[in-house]
Amino acid sequence: MARRSDCAQIHQMVKDLAALLGAPKSIPKVDAKSLEINGFDLSPPAYKCLVVEYTNNKTNGSDSHAQNSSPLIGYAFFSFSFSSWYGYELYLEDIYLEKEHQGKGIGSKLFDSVVEVAVKSNCKNMTFLVVEGNPVNEFYKRRGAVDQTEEDKFHYCSIGYEQLKNLHQKHMNNDQSSVEK
Repeated sequence: MARRSDCAQIHQMVKDLAALLGAPKSIPKVDAKSLEINGFDLSPPAYKCLVVEYTNNKTNGSDSHAQNSSPLIGYAFFSFSFSSWYGYELYLEDIYLEKEHQGKGIGSKLFDSVVEVAVKSNCKNMTFLVVEGNPVNEFYKRRGAVDQTEEDKFHYCSIGYEQLKNLHQKHMNNDQSSVEK
């Protein structure tokens, strides 16, 4: 697992992945300090992260993470949730491996490590999003992933922070009856 001292390197790789996927430069909104707080100061942590370090021309999983930090070359960022349909599940936010280390089986080992965490945590499902056209989609399909947009006609939706605030303010202004929390 990642350590607090890895957060700056993880943040840089998150930015690298966002750029690779063509995200605006304003993405990601999360900085290294936020990764530290949400991953190491909260109980339970808001996320988990496996890292791959590069040492002496060999890659080591996070379990061999030595006290002297080596450069990180990849990460898998995930959290847990509970689905009313499936039960406890793992949500894989990102999996990233620097380009020069791809095609060597390292990404497969990293993905397998996430699967192991899911199974050992008694997760009934693992979910993730893939940007259309991303070649990693084939990697996931070879491992049995189902594109729920194609198969089940599910669409991933989100409401951003500003819209959340607007909706809340509208609710407060309309003095609607409160919903039990």
